[in-house]
Amino acid sequence: MTEISLRPEAATDPQRRADLLSRIDELAPMLAANAVIADQDRKVPEESIKALFEAGAFRLTRPRAFGGYESSARTLYEVIAAIGRHCPASAWVTSLSSASVWAVAHFPATAVEEVFGANPDAQFCGSITLGGEATPVDGGYIVNGSWGFQSGSYYADWAMLGTPIKDEHDEIVDQVFVLVPREELGWKDTWHVAGMRGTGSNTLIAEEVFVPENRIMSLPGTLTHTFPQDLSDNPHYNMPMIPLFNLALVAPQIGMARGALDSVLDSLAQHRGIAFSYYKVAAQASITQTQVAEAASLIDTAEALLLKSAEEIDLFGASAQFMPATDRIRVKMAINRAMECARDAVDRLLNVGGASSFANFNRLQMYWRDIETASRHALLAPAIARESYGRTLLGIDDQSTPFL
Repeated sequence: MTEISLRPEAATDPQRRADLLSRIDELAPMLAANAVIADQDRKVPEESIKALFEAGAFRLTRPRAFGGYESSARTLYEVIAAIGRHCPASAWVTSLSSASVWAVAHFPATAVEEVFGANPDAQFCGSITLGGEATPVDGGYIVNGSWGFQSGSYYADWAMLGTPIKDEHDEIVDQVFVLVPREELGWKDTWHVAGMRGTGSNTLIAEEVFVPENRIMSLPGTLTHTFPQDLSDNPHYNMPMIPLFNLALVAPQIGMARGALDSVLDSLAQHRGIAFSYYKVAAQASITQTQVAEAASLIDTAEALLLKSAEEIDLFGASAQFMPATDRIRVKMAINRAMECARDAVDRLLNVGGASSFANFNRLQMYWRDIETASRHALLAPAIARESYGRTLLGIDDQSTPFL
């Protein structure tokens, strides 16, 4: 790990983290019940969104000037994972909105004031994936196109969308994030999937939408930690974007794995037996004990890897330095490994539950479908993470992706 020097004013907020986790724990029964509704309706119930707002979960990355917490990466991880333990979809929506808010805070100051000055509680959806196109006009750009996978778009007030800028010759001259009021965008119901149903990750459509210059931010610039606002003296906003976004995507999955373990342990506590065997109580069988232990150990490993990654992200955030590529790649690898451990844990738990794990009434199948879907998010791509880390270890400078 690269050596860094910390500024004395940099600190996490352990008391706020403890308070937030306590509030999430109080909401657990409601979140758990609504997780089933979210899965059925393909939308997180408004009750859950409102409760998480009131608990402060949507303030994690909001600027303090507008009532936000500017939380540490560790707090972001632990709070999102705690939500995901009870409702995967709620955790995903909270996490992706938080990631978008973190990015929006780096837009020109006039745009930040426009967004949060009018509505400090503004909620976001967004995507790094490029879609549509932006054409320069006087004072800004005209944006057209469509963007799928917009998690939380049901409740979003704003959308942060990635798009190329094209000149009069239809040549791409830049790639940018555009910040657009949700009400100015069309919406199409396209999210018909096996897992993560409740996230409402539908498609947004722009038709001749004008975006002023102050609501544009260079996408390549963000990858090199070059933003319209220099916030390097702020520990929260100096965190490296891609490692932070990777952490935000995996945090809900750690919660899903822990929730799956809860479901299996609750089931075993009912003293059910093992079919076609002499075991009248499954918990008394060594095969059950070893598989539960293996799953729990995998989850422990995932949590340890994500906690270590969060701590390193926080350290660099507090250093006023941009985390070097070698460290970003190593952290990305660790986060991806945590994700694979969590997914493998759920797979082992299915073996404990047996065929009944896939019954509609069993929460375990919901966690399984959700983690199998969430872990396939394109930004995570474990094979790419392994290749990048291997190239770094072997002294190969060229990488297969700029998203590091």
